[in-house]
Amino acid sequence: MTTDYDLLNFIIDPQHKPGTDLMSKCMLKKKKVMNIVVTSIVGDHAKDQYVQQGGEWLDGKRTDILYVPVEPSSAIPPVIVEVQNTVDNSFIRRLQQYCSHVYHQHGNIDPVALTLCVKTVRTELANDFENSERLK
Repeated sequence: MTTDYDLLNFIIDPQHKPGTDLMSKCMLKKKKVMNIVVTSIVGDHAKDQYVQQGGEWLDGKRTDILYVPVEPSSAIPPVIVEVQNTVDNSFIRRLQQYCSHVYHQHGNIDPVALTLCVKTVRTELANDFENSERLK
């Protein structure tokens, strides 16, 4: 039986410490979470139509999570998910490169990119963003 004292003495392994996105990535790899993400972004028809795939390329670029459809089509595009502490111009340029890689690797189908911003969106970018009606 776990007591309050046991919980207070619980030590998190350094590789899972807060501030790293390892736990977020682990959660995003779960089928249930993947289905929540893709149905929210792509639509209900996308449920159970995706698998998680590695997103690393020869130039060293690597996306956090890449969901690809089992059967590629423009109705079910690849989905890139990035967990980002601070969203700035440098991150946006990297995200554009990830999208370009995925576009060329997956049959010239435009991917959808979702960024989960943990902390801050820089002011120079915040004014350009809009709320999505679909995700409200």
